[in-house]
Amino acid sequence: MEARLKEVKEITQRVMTQFTKFYLQSLKEVMIEDIKARRYKVAKQAIVDAKNAGKPEKPRRPREKKAKPGRLSAKVSYSYELDSGIDPYIVYAITAELGKEKVTTYKRYKLFKKFHDKYGKKVKAAKLPPPSSTWGSRDLSWEFRRSRETSLQEYVDAICADEKSATHKDVLNFFRLGLNEDPVFVETFKRAYRRTRSYLWQWSWVVYDTEEEAIGRLVAEEVKYRMWSDICSTMPPNATVRRKAMQVAWKSIQATITPAVAAGWKVVKETVDKVKPAISSALETALTPMVQLQAEIQIKVNDALAAGFAPIVDGVKGLVGPLAAAVIPEIEKAVSAAAPFEKFTEYFRDFESVIVAEDVEKMKEMQKEVADIRANVIKAVDEQLEKAMEPVLGDFKAKVSIEALMSIFGPVARLNSISKSFFEFIDPGTQFHVVEEMIKWKKQIKENGKDKVEEYLDREEWDIDYWEVWRVNSKISWSGWSAAWNLYRLLPDAYTAVSVFEEFVRDFARLNKIAFKKKFSYKFGDYLHEAAKTCTTPEEFNAAVDQSFLIGYQRCVKYFNKHFMRIVVKNVKKALRALFVDKITKLLLEGASMVIDPLASMIVSPLDNLIEIGSIVDNAIKENMDNLLDETISSIHPSFAKAIGEIRALEPTEKQIWEVVMPPPGEETKKKEHNP
Repeated sequence: MEARLKEVKEITQRVMTQFTKFYLQSLKEVMIEDIKARRYKVAKQAIVDAKNAGKPEKPRRPREKKAKPGRLSAKVSYSYELDSGIDPYIVYAITAELGKEKVTTYKRYKLFKKFHDKYGKKVKAAKLPPPSSTWGSRDLSWEFRRSRETSLQEYVDAICADEKSATHKDVLNFFRLGLNEDPVFVETFKRAYRRTRSYLWQWSWVVYDTEEEAIGRLVAEEVKYRMWSDICSTMPPNATVRRKAMQVAWKSIQATITPAVAAGWKVVKETVDKVKPAISSALETALTPMVQLQAEIQIKVNDALAAGFAPIVDGVKGLVGPLAAAVIPEIEKAVSAAAPFEKFTEYFRDFESVIVAEDVEKMKEMQKEVADIRANVIKAVDEQLEKAMEPVLGDFKAKVSIEALMSIFGPVARLNSISKSFFEFIDPGTQFHVVEEMIKWKKQIKENGKDKVEEYLDREEWDIDYWEVWRVNSKISWSGWSAAWNLYRLLPDAYTAVSVFEEFVRDFARLNKIAFKKKFSYKFGDYLHEAAKTCTTPEEFNAAVDQSFLIGYQRCVKYFNKHFMRIVVKNVKKALRALFVDKITKLLLEGASMVIDPLASMIVSPLDNLIEIGSIVDNAIKENMDNLLDETISSIHPSFAKAIGEIRALEPTEKQIWEVVMPPPGEETKKKEHNP
């Protein structure tokens, strides 16, 4: 047995050595990414500040930032069996939330027992269910597990309901909340852990709470792979005796692994904590030569990729160009016939007058008109797509020679069905409801007069933020998921593109939230707060309410229109990338490897520890693909070209990111104070 325990120690040492190597490699990468991310924020803010320079300050209503109540909640999500066939036991996944923090942990029953002894006994309503086993015989049946999940849920509900639980140290430690871990170290560990699992060829699902547990699972799986069959071959044939012997052997192995891993991880952590400031300083010093060398190599990489990229550009343009030329004008004609531009201009002008007049009944009539127009547009677009696409697709299929581009043929061939799902998702009914609610608050503010304006603005903002916007998001999410399901049925071979649509749904919901909360509700309050200061009569106050309300509505519409096209373009780009970019990347690398590989010799010490030729090649391909996709999408329609231009104008270049002057430590995250 001693020889085997010695082998366990050797395996533990080997795994820890490999993990440490990957950890240091990951730390360097994550720290460079962190430096770049912080510089990106500063560079982007500089672009925004330059854009807003010289513009007059807009009015802003003073708001006391109300912290959301720190209510603790926890849910027993599921149970999972570990060490099956050896010494099986059950862990329960607990997802706990406190404020904005959300953490999932995995607890054995004995951890609940320890926590109950520490804190749970003090909560009268908390009744911990009794243990399931005596003398090591565990109940692993599904019936028991379902019952235990229910009883543990009742237990954690009682703990969370206790008024002291949200701030008590023992409770927070049990749920692993409020740890305030360094995000650089968290990401470094995850990346190193993934790499070590891949190196060891371990693909089974792993659950853990702490870093020591995670590394311990790595070592245990490696021991099982290397030694367990030999250990089992020497055990007695009797099933009961064999099972007990396996449990004893496994506990001996775990007793050897656990302290060695804990000691090894402690050394790694303490060492990294000490050297992190020095590494950070060294990276900042090496930035200038690193950026210069990267730029020099990237030019050569771009030249190497150019020959392979030319047929891809021709292939993409060969589909998108003719398709846009054939389809877009016909769609525009169809849409114009179903919903003339003049009618929409008149409609929006009428809608503004209805808002000022507070005519809710007229609004409902207009909402029905919009629904009818939308139905006509869907029908007209569907007919024109079917008519225009057939000759273009036939021509593309005959000409294209790059297999990677054929993956976009199927989705495009079903463009009419896709467009129908998209139009059904875009339903303005939810937005009408928020405007209607805002009109009700506007009336109440007028009725209660200038003296109570701040009180009622607080109420209005709370209602719009916590209820109306929530309703809009729920409706958008539900209809978006339904549309995504329809798309998945249309495109079962393009799941990634469908997942991009789901991301578009989230972006669209977020856009609605900002438009209604920040641009309509808050701007209404900002302008009314300022205008009310000079009002001396009820008539003047009512006029100020009308004017401020209209400004808020106009800001909301302007923001929505500008950003809607941006999120459409962003997600179209992601969908195209998801459909064929991986295959094209492989194709480009195969063709350019003879030229690219020798470039690695340009990277000499000490920059060889910071720069990898692989990452430069990846960036070059990404840049080329971005340019191609931007050019392709811009050719579809002028509104797309405008949106891409706006997006690019706000994005800092690599040069701007690395050359930006950073503020002193701690200052970069401070928000600029408003000067009324």
